[in-house]
Amino acid sequence: MEANPPIRRRTRLKTASPASETAEVQESATQKSDGDESGDYDVGYRKPPTKSQFKSGRSGNPKGRPKGIKNFKTELAEELQERVVVREGGKTQAVSKQRALLKRLTEKALKGDARAASLIVNMVFRIFQQDEEPVDAQGVSAEDRAILDDYENRIRRNTQAQNTPNPRKGGPQ
Repeated sequence: MEANPPIRRRTRLKTASPASETAEVQESATQKSDGDESGDYDVGYRKPPTKSQFKSGRSGNPKGRPKGIKNFKTELAEELQERVVVREGGKTQAVSKQRALLKRLTEKALKGDARAASLIVNMVFRIFQQDEEPVDAQGVSAEDRAILDDYENRIRRNTQAQNTPNPRKGGPQ
């Protein structure tokens, strides 16, 4: 083992001038590294001793996330693709869990379950709205255009009426 160089400490000399005191303080602030062969590596702010630095080729987090662990999205997709046996109309058939889930949700919606119906409608809008192109205004007849314009005007009047301040109450109606 190599002998560690002594750490210089600031000492006050009675006969020293202020300039030599400053030089002494600066010397003690930067210490030499313990295990540095060349001897000119300064230890200080953002310069840790070479002994405590990460070794090359080794991870800084050796017990971190293991390789091959799947994330939630991958696990969910795999789970929904697994097949289950479903009895429908007296027949048994193997379908994916995703398909079985959709069949059950649709069945509940048809029986009058409001939450199931809401979920189905929301899924339809989210999925099919992305695929469709916007409807062209030229494909609307004059009669339909008049109905839509009247409806838009009623909504705007109601919105403006709600936002106008009431002089009696001092705020919106």
